[in-house]
Amino acid sequence: MLSAVAIPKYNNLKANAELANIEKVIYDIQGSVPGTFINLVELEGEDPSTIKLDQLIDVKGKNWSFSESGNRYNYEYKGLTKAHIMFHPTSKLLVSSIYCNNFPDDQVKEKCKNKYPVDDLNIYTQKLYF
Repeated sequence: MLSAVAIPKYNNLKANAELANIEKVIYDIQGSVPGTFINLVELEGEDPSTIKLDQLIDVKGKNWSFSESGNRYNYEYKGLTKAHIMFHPTSKLLVSSIYCNNFPDDQVKEKCKNKYPVDDLNIYTQKLYF
């Protein structure tokens, strides 16, 4: 009987931790990319239009991967994209998105939707210009 109660709580804890980890990666990237971009352009003479996000920051972790074609990092689990961070070097735009509906736990979906201003598809998108 005791284990039947502990499993749902553990699953919710795991899903909450997953959302928290995604948020941390997004905040770290948003804090690091502008300064690194400026250093590459102004100190090292890189052409801004050719800079890729993986030159600015290296995201390593379970379920994170870099897409060269999209110049973005994706967080995917079981075939679902839960978040991505995309970089547009010419406009100096960093776009971060969290897909609230792609979390399997209903409580975490609701937490995500309540925490962030989401669109009609329950996607939170933040644009950072620098």
